[in-house]
Amino acid sequence: MAGALRTVLDGRPYAFFGHSMGAVLAFETARRRAAERATGPLRLFASARRAPSVPRTQTVHLRDDDGLLAEIRRLNGTNQQVLQDEELLALALPTIRADYRALETYRYAPGAPLDCPVTVLAGTRTPRPTLPTWSPNGPASRPPTPTFASSPADTSTSTPG
Repeated sequence: MAGALRTVLDGRPYAFFGHSMGAVLAFETARRRAAERATGPLRLFASARRAPSVPRTQTVHLRDDDGLLAEIRRLNGTNQQVLQDEELLALALPTIRADYRALETYRYAPGAPLDCPVTVLAGTRTPRPTLPTWSPNGPASRPPTPTFASSPADTSTSTPG
């Protein structure tokens, strides 16, 4: 991804925003660009995700389909009509499982902190701690850390809090 962005971003100011798994992708893309000595982002916005240096211990990707669906329901961010459409689920579950596998098997490799500030966003009902752990990976925004009155998966009704 960092290579594909080179022609679009070089010489222009930009920021990265990543939600959940996207926060890790944004972080690693910023690190890759720094390693290539490319212009880095002015800021990294990380939403609903603990710091990359804190490993996930869940193994949702190893669950059967019912277990995977139970986790998706627990997060409460997917329309019930989607969860009741067996044909759609048959198409989507392999991709969802692959996303969980990528996230759950990702391992942070220590390196230089980012040169840009990191702003961490979280829902007020975030199920797992996310905020305090980002600062070793880059200077986290201080104070305040914006929070939103919703679960991290529910972006449709998020309001600043």
